[in-house]
Order: sequence, then C-alpha cells, then structure tokens
Amino acid sequence: MFMFLNQLWQENRPDYFNMKLYVSQTDNLQSMSEERFRPLASRLLVGRPRWKLLLDEIGKNNKHRRVGVFCCGPKGISRTLHRLCNSAQSCGTTFEFNKESFS
Repeated sequence: MFMFLNQLWQENRPDYFNMKLYVSQTDNLQSMSEERFRPLASRLLVGRPRWKLLLDEIGKNNKHRRVGVFCCGPKGISRTLHRLCNSAQSCGTTFEFNKESFS
C-alpha cells in the first residue's frame, strides 16, 4: 500500500486514495509511532466515524464521480454503511459499497 501512495504522490495525485482508520480501543497505539507505521499513524482516528458527515465531505470533494467505499467490519457497521452509500445524495457523487470479509 505504501508503494501505491508514493506512486500517487509522484504523479501529483496525493488525494486520489483517501484512507482513514478508526479505532475504538487505544491499547498498544504507542507501537504506531514507529517509523514504519508513520503513514498509517497520520490516518488513525480514535472513536467511531460519523458516517453521514464523512460521506457528505467526500461527496463535496468528488462531485459527479464514483467513489468506492470498502468496509471490513462487523455486520452492523457494514449494513449501516451500505444503506448510507445507497441513499447518499451529495453533489451527484455515487458511492459504491464493497464488503471485505475474512471468515
């Protein structure tokens, strides 16, 4: 993933791939300060995302485009996010929901 991000920076497209990581527990977050995790640490947020506000912000920044949304989480979050992606009406942006499952 880091090579992909570096390639986008070199092509002057740093905002093409926007990744945010939300964690609800802060145990062992000190290990994220290591050099190898620095690109992830800047995208790490504590707490739960406010999905509607997040989709509205992404929609405003990507008017009339298709945006892929990838969820790797429990069914409840996945269901909620899928519903919001289908109903989002922000500046003509279409959200395509994708579910990743590791079972």
